[in-house]
Amino acid sequence: MKVHCSDRQKRKTAVWDCGCVLYRLQEIDLSRFEKGNVIVKNLRQKRILADGTVRIYNYHYENIDVFGKGQIHLPVKGKKRHNPNDSKWKIRDGIVYRNEIEQRIKNATIQLERAIKELNSYKRSTEQLETMASVMDSVKRAMANRTKYEKIKKIEEEKHNYSGCGSVYEINGLIVTDLGEEVRSKNECLFANKLREMNIPYLYEMSVGGGVLPDFTLFIEDKVYFVELFGKLNDKVYREKQKEKIKKYEEMDIFAGGQLVLVDVTMGISMPIIEELLREIIENGAPEKMRLGYSRCKYDKIEARKRACFD
Repeated sequence: MKVHCSDRQKRKTAVWDCGCVLYRLQEIDLSRFEKGNVIVKNLRQKRILADGTVRIYNYHYENIDVFGKGQIHLPVKGKKRHNPNDSKWKIRDGIVYRNEIEQRIKNATIQLERAIKELNSYKRSTEQLETMASVMDSVKRAMANRTKYEKIKKIEEEKHNYSGCGSVYEINGLIVTDLGEEVRSKNECLFANKLREMNIPYLYEMSVGGGVLPDFTLFIEDKVYFVELFGKLNDKVYREKQKEKIKKYEEMDIFAGGQLVLVDVTMGISMPIIEELLREIIENGAPEKMRLGYSRCKYDKIEARKRACFD
């Protein structure tokens, strides 16, 4: 059975997405929360008062069954009143949180198993089948790489601040991603949001030496990719600066098609095209040539409409 490469990329991306979600859930420390169950009861009583009027009373009860430690009773008359400062309520909230995370882990495991099964159905006979262990091992290596680079970035920032030069990462502007990171352009913001959406671990402007700051550093399996978004290639001065930057990459043995990903977003950025590019990186690694981050066909149509308006 012949399978289109885009179908394989979609399955591979789905496996990576589910694996990253499961890893992050498993990294949550649940040992500080009690094991147990929360049983909720709502009672309604009708009473006849001395003057003959009928009044309805609602009672809310929560019985907390702490495994190995007995039960805790939380009666509340009328509407539920939560007191986070009460030790009993803290135990109750911890149990609810732990049960929720454990259920999400189960759901994420089922989703990952289903995604792996679908991916393996698209594998060729000569290719190795993916397993739960192999996927989680790849995710673990990627997260370990990100943690290592993140520590390096913090050390460099502290050195810069201590020297009185200010931070090399200081950004003037109010463009903020979904994760609360400040970035330099709208294109970078959209790209970062797509990375978050696809659960691809990354760092923004992580120094690789020689004064080179890639726009994004991606961590996929045990590989590290450096992404450069070119937003002003129609400017001669800007082009010359980017050529110098690429030469610095090459001096460090970082080439397009290896670890370096070059994306032209001069005329805009298209999220479907960026998603397709990221799927390709997950499946096959970095492309050898610079890619357009927008649809050339749509751009030509827009330009044609603009020219028609002035003709």
